[in-house]
Amino acid sequence: MQTASPIIVRRQRAVARGVFLALLATFSAACPTLVYAGNDAAPDAVYEVWDQHWTLNADGSTSYHFRQHVRLNNDRTYRTFADPRITYNVDTDKLEIINARVKRVDGSYVELADYSHVKVSPDATAGWPAFGSIRQHLLVMSGIEAGCVVELEYQITSEPGTKPYLAGDVRLDDRYPVQQRSIAITTPKEIQVRTSFSGMGTDRAAESYAPDVETAADAITLRWTFSDLPAVPVEDQAPPWQTRCARLAFTSCGSAEKWVRSTLEQVSDAADASDVAKKLADRWAEDGSSPSTRLQDIQEKLAARYNFVNCDPSCRPPHLRPASQTLAVNYGTPAEAAAAFLALARAAELSVRPGVLVDDDVWNDRVPQRAFVQAFVVLLDTGGTAEIWDARYGRIQRAADRAGCRVLSYSPSGEIDKLVLPPWDNADDSRCRISGQLSIDDDGHCVGELAIHTTGLFVSPNELSATDDQKSRARGLLGHLLPGVDTEEFSVTSLSPTTFNATVEVASSKPLKDASGCFRWQLAQDGPFLAEIPMPLNHSRRISPVRLTGAFDEVIDLMIEWPEDWRTEARPGELTHVTGDWGSIEQNISVDKGRMTLKRHTHIAQRELSAEAFLTLRRPINELRSEHARTLLLKPN
Repeated sequence: MQTASPIIVRRQRAVARGVFLALLATFSAACPTLVYAGNDAAPDAVYEVWDQHWTLNADGSTSYHFRQHVRLNNDRTYRTFADPRITYNVDTDKLEIINARVKRVDGSYVELADYSHVKVSPDATAGWPAFGSIRQHLLVMSGIEAGCVVELEYQITSEPGTKPYLAGDVRLDDRYPVQQRSIAITTPKEIQVRTSFSGMGTDRAAESYAPDVETAADAITLRWTFSDLPAVPVEDQAPPWQTRCARLAFTSCGSAEKWVRSTLEQVSDAADASDVAKKLADRWAEDGSSPSTRLQDIQEKLAARYNFVNCDPSCRPPHLRPASQTLAVNYGTPAEAAAAFLALARAAELSVRPGVLVDDDVWNDRVPQRAFVQAFVVLLDTGGTAEIWDARYGRIQRAADRAGCRVLSYSPSGEIDKLVLPPWDNADDSRCRISGQLSIDDDGHCVGELAIHTTGLFVSPNELSATDDQKSRARGLLGHLLPGVDTEEFSVTSLSPTTFNATVEVASSKPLKDASGCFRWQLAQDGPFLAEIPMPLNHSRRISPVRLTGAFDEVIDLMIEWPEDWRTEARPGELTHVTGDWGSIEQNISVDKGRMTLKRHTHIAQRELSAEAFLTLRRPINELRSEHARTLLLKPN
């Protein structure tokens, strides 16, 4: 079957859209009720029908049925719905396209043409032979226009043993409103399905949590129906949808302990002993060094050569390949990479065991499943608290990207072990203080010495092992404070997994900028903390809470000197002590003859802020980012 290039199809569609929108503009006055692109009275899209049905059959096969009708009111939604992709495994799954068409505004239907079926490999697995069976069926819909309804219905049937149990983590609402929503789960009568609801709100809880039960001769179906689910906006740095949206998670696999044991046994069994693992471990791990150092050597060598293939967990092959095989070809899924890492560590005679790292925002003990896993890890037992290692990223500590997670494993005694990496919710744990003195000479060059004191979130222990890395870290912090100033001399005064302190001699590479005969000294727009703890400061309206990397405390304390006969034309503006439930911010300026002292203190006491609280925080931070709050103008005589 010949297929048209998706690029050609999109170009044809773009031309058609242009013609349609031109005609629409001409006749819009005669058709004021017609929904068209740019009409803000209607949402960009509306889910008119959205059904999902999972089935576990008596023979162990499974099926997933999907049906969706979406009205597209604005061309902003075309990219999301006009070219749907269905991912499946051709070796184990059978895909049936039941309906794929577009209902146009005039009521006519545009059926999907034969050439509009395009089969491709997902980007994550393309080019890797072991995952060549993972495909995406791309449907290039025709007849797309503002006000049309895209209809899609399909079913995927998986062979027995491919998916030993049913599991799903389903978001019930979306960024667009949902008129009708249905979720159904069918299993043999003897199979128990565990479910967990959240985010429905107290006004909908009673009727939403109890399913309709449909009983057949040998199966039982649980069905939930919802109507008029409101849109939930997508906003930068909102907490994960699992914590703030309507959510149904389910599984038929049983308890968390059972799931953890089964999952880790698969990884452990795949970490087979082999000559290739032994040879690599002997070559990579230095004899006589500590267990941590040996494991680090193995991890760094493995990460440098191994290709990590991260695809949709639901479509991965049902069984892990042995480590001896993946080490020979140098690629694998996250679980296979962990098995390879585990096999190498065992070959080096280290006391190691597998584990899974999960995010507490996502993980639910009642309904455990593969989709909740953030990473497959290896634990090194050293007599105290086990060290956590990732095959790709190295040792996992309480770093910014892993805080708020925990590792599930089985201890040497056989009990389930939970290692917690607590979130950064205490400002005293993460401090950044930069202090010192700067001097501006007659030519406008700036030199000085600064002290850097950082803890917690402001320390990246995995990135500070070498002197060049430490110097780069100091340069990065100062670059977000004093642009155009280079690091000359550098010395570390304290270094640990939670502390990085250094003394830095700095100098400008060229004179300060000349502004109408004045030298302009200026702080960077975004201070050091914004490099580590970003905030969505560009939007003045907010609905969702804001999730920060963590709570923190930052102090900037600088003294700037210049020739006494120079005049101060402008100085940074002060910010009086602004406080809120979120913390406090202030900036104090003191100017004397030939000298200015600048003290800035930002204390954010909460990791998660309500929309209202964040908007009150946003104003003083943006005030500090303004030129008025960070500019010093000096006029030589």
